[in-house]
Formats: sequence, C-alpha cells, structure tokens
Amino acid sequence: MSADDPLRQFPVAAAVERCQLELMMIKFSRRAVLLSAISAAAILSAGPASAQEMPEGTLTIIVPFPAGSMITTTTRLLVPELEKELGRTIVVENHPGAATVLGTEHVLRAPRDGKTLLVMSNSFFVNGALRPDLSYVPLRDFKPVALMASLSHALVARPDFKGDLEAFIAAAKKAGDRPFKFGAAPGTSNHLLSAEFLRITGIKAAHIPYTGAAPAYTDLMGGRLDFMFASIGDAVQPVASGKMQALALAAKESSPKFPGVPTLAEKKIPVVLTDAVYGVVAPADIPADVLKKWQSAFQTALAKPEIREKISSWALQPGGGDIEKFDSELKAYSEKSAEIVKELGLKVDK
Repeated sequence: MSADDPLRQFPVAAAVERCQLELMMIKFSRRAVLLSAISAAAILSAGPASAQEMPEGTLTIIVPFPAGSMITTTTRLLVPELEKELGRTIVVENHPGAATVLGTEHVLRAPRDGKTLLVMSNSFFVNGALRPDLSYVPLRDFKPVALMASLSHALVARPDFKGDLEAFIAAAKKAGDRPFKFGAAPGTSNHLLSAEFLRITGIKAAHIPYTGAAPAYTDLMGGRLDFMFASIGDAVQPVASGKMQALALAAKESSPKFPGVPTLAEKKIPVVLTDAVYGVVAPADIPADVLKKWQSAFQTALAKPEIREKISSWALQPGGGDIEKFDSELKAYSEKSAEIVKELGLKVDK
C-alpha cells in the first residue's frame, strides 16, 4: 500500500473491503463450478446414449388390411420380440380401405416422431401407378424398415367347383352373359395377378373389389365368388378342409402344402407378378436414430429360429436381411408393377 493510499489512513475499512472482495470471488467461483457441472451433465445426457432411446409411450404399427389376414397375423407374431428389443408397448391397429390408401394416409397424419409405422404389401407401390391422384408418393415419402416375409399365390375356386385348371378355364370361357366373378382389393398383388391371368387365358370375368383378402375369402367359400388368387399361406387350411379348390400355383415351384397342384408356368401360363411382399415402412422424415432402432429390432426378431419356423409353417418365406437390398427390391417391384398396370390398362373403379 503506497504512502498516499487513502485506505492507509483507515486500516479497518481496508480490511473489511478486502474481505468483501474475497467473499465475492469465492461465490463467483462456486457458481462457475456449479454451472460447468450442469452444462457437462446436459452435454452427456444429449450424447449417444440418449440418441438411441425410443420415444416415450406406446408405439403403433398400422396394418392397412382387415383383421384376420395373414399379413396381420405375421405382424402380430413379431410384436412380443419387438417389445423386448425396444422396451416399449406396441399395439397393432387395422385400418383397411381404398386398397391400403386409408391406412397409409393415417400414418402420414401421425406425428413424425417414429412412434407409428406402416405395414405394406404390393398395393403400397402399385397404387403409385394405379392412382394418379394419390396424396403421397410411396417410395419418396417412406423409408424401408424390414421385409417380414414374401409369398406366392394359389389360384383357388369356390368349393363346389369340380375339375382341374383346364376345366375351369373352359367353364369360364363358356359363362357367356353371366361371367365368372373374382375378388381382389384394387391395386393389390392379387388384383394385378388376376388381370394378367385373364389376359393370357382370354377369360372374361368381373372384378369385385374388396377392402382386403379376408372378406373375399368368406365370399369365395360361400360361393358368391367363382375364383381368386389367394396367398399360399392363407389358402392352406381352407383347401385342406375342402372350403376352396386349389387349381394352380402362381409360384416359381410346386409346394408340398399343395400336393399334385401344378404351377401356372407348368401349364404354359407365364404370369410375371407371382410374388408379394409383407414389409414395414416408416415416414421418411422420422428421426434417423429412431429408424435405425426399429430396423435393428425387426432384424433381431426375424433372426429368431422359432419366428422363422413359424412363418415358414404358413407357406411364407421368412424375411429379414439387408435393408438396402429390400429398398432396391421395392423399387424394382414398383417399376415392374407400373409396366403391368400400363400394359393392361388397369384403372381403379370409383
């Protein structure tokens, strides 16, 4: 302290002032340390561990087909394993209608937080070619999550029909003013396959539109429809019990589930769209880390031997596998379906 420092003349005041300054510095230091600790905790909580968490609350998988369909059954089979992987309750809701358009739009109206996914089949991408007034672009507005299963189809007739495929074609061509009726949801794999089959064989038949396969099966078994293309998995039990008659398989090879039933290829009926897919997609703009969690959970579930065995028992081919491959297959199926829609001049009845 210099000789002319005014505080030299007041030593007590100087001491008090120094104590006050030291206390202020101590308080400031403590506050700085506390703020630093809070900031560090916040940074850590926002790090990788948090990024991998699923949104809180119940998750929903929308199936745009009626309850009781094989695609619904396949979805529900996976739910318990998905819940284990994700640590969340998952509900499956059926929203059929307009060849899956209603269910798809329902998913797009939901919050884009990754809590709502969509189950899809061929109608998902066929609608892009069949319905120019769609409110969405399927392969632009959704990203692939998983391929659950793929399947082939069986050409089945009403239970009272007696005869083989040749007899069926002959009877259908002789129907005259009362053409055979077939059922299919517009834009589905069943619809395109039916149209392609009719074109190749020269049969004239009336298309009866349905919201999904299950109600069409009911009408076929009741004799209100004459034929349809059913997924092989759906047809196994009704054919075995005599509620449907299997005429041919739209498949690459015969199936032990249908002994003695020929493929359409063996009968020189070269249909192209023989297979359908059961997949899961998510809105394209959900958080990337949440999408990856869903993809990983489905891959784990579909890798379970008991899951794959159960899916195979339904005459389906279990899915899983590379996501990028599934994405490229969806694009290829979409292009092929668009070609068939254009070639056959298919339209949706309004």
